[in-house]
Amino acid sequence: MLLIIGLSVHISAQAIESLSWDEAPQIELFSKPSMFFPVSHIELGEIERGDKKEMIFHFINNGNEDLKIEIVSGCECTTLDWPRTPIKSGQKGIITAYFDSTEKDHGETVEIDINLENKDPKTGYPMFVRVTYDFTFPEK
Repeated sequence: MLLIIGLSVHISAQAIESLSWDEAPQIELFSKPSMFFPVSHIELGEIERGDKKEMIFHFINNGNEDLKIEIVSGCECTTLDWPRTPIKSGQKGIITAYFDSTEKDHGETVEIDINLENKDPKTGYPMFVRVTYDFTFPEK
């Protein structure tokens, strides 16, 4: 059994610009590995085939040990970049997703899985977090 950690918040791509860590809710620190995303879902809205979009998912390590991201994966339409060094307790980081709609024929929700080297203290299995984004195409 894998543990999914994080908070599900939906926000449009236009609203991302106005989000700041100063406005984020008070973040609780946990006595286990934990990764908090103030925004875990981005709505790109309507796009045209061939559009390319960049999204940034901000996070904070609100656990008691360094987070070590093993790999971040998504669909073939998404290129990802993430910290390759451990993220210390209380430290902030970003995961950047580059979306290319060239090969897409219809809108969908895309899942991005963040696999951690950290183990769930209860199960002993590696932990993972999922963030998502979605898009639509104009109706014809």
